[in-house]
Amino acid sequence: MSDSKLLLNLQECDTKVSDIKTKLEKAQFKLDDDTEITKSKKLNTLVEDKLKEIKLNRSKIEKDIESLNEKISSINSKIYSGLIKTEKELSALQEEMETLSTMVENNEDQILSIMIDQDRYSDGLEKAYSQLSIMEQTREEEIPQLKQLISNLKSELDIALKESEDARAKCQKPALLRYDQLRKTHKGIAVSELTSNLCGTCMVSVPTKIIQELKKDITFVLCNSCQRILCIPD
Repeated sequence: MSDSKLLLNLQECDTKVSDIKTKLEKAQFKLDDDTEITKSKKLNTLVEDKLKEIKLNRSKIEKDIESLNEKISSINSKIYSGLIKTEKELSALQEEMETLSTMVENNEDQILSIMIDQDRYSDGLEKAYSQLSIMEQTREEEIPQLKQLISNLKSELDIALKESEDARAKCQKPALLRYDQLRKTHKGIAVSELTSNLCGTCMVSVPTKIIQELKKDITFVLCNSCQRILCIPD
């Protein structure tokens, strides 16, 4: 078998190795990646904290309303107790009652707004918990599958590496040097098959003179355009 065909065979083996390594890296990354679940948990924590804050604020305002109502009740009792001696004293108590009543109304308006926010955050948190549960369940089902895939890919990689090693052993050192250099500089493709007088990789027409040299199978012939090693397919 010619050097170019031996190198083409090696390239097929090396490409297979690269493809398996890429799949293995992706599978391993997916196995290790808990980013989405972590993000979801952090977001849920933020919403929980906000909900606690809303509830505390509501509780405080409700206590304020209760306290204000007690004061109003106390003033009301004074007014009807028969102990008020002057019009001025009565007027002052009525004015204080009005002020307290206005404060109660304002606080009640705040409570309504807070209740709307509380319902919104509670609904959002419930949905977020549901989504997180689905994500965790999916992840739980995915992990054994990914572990099995990684195990299979590692076995495939061992076989592919052995095939590459065997293919490399059949090639001569000078040919391997040229091949390795071209793979580094030509996106992993050092050898290109001739297809209808075109370089199978860059798809540029190869001159007849170069094709004739290639057919002699004496030395490496490079594509006149991309400078890859040309090879005539069987």
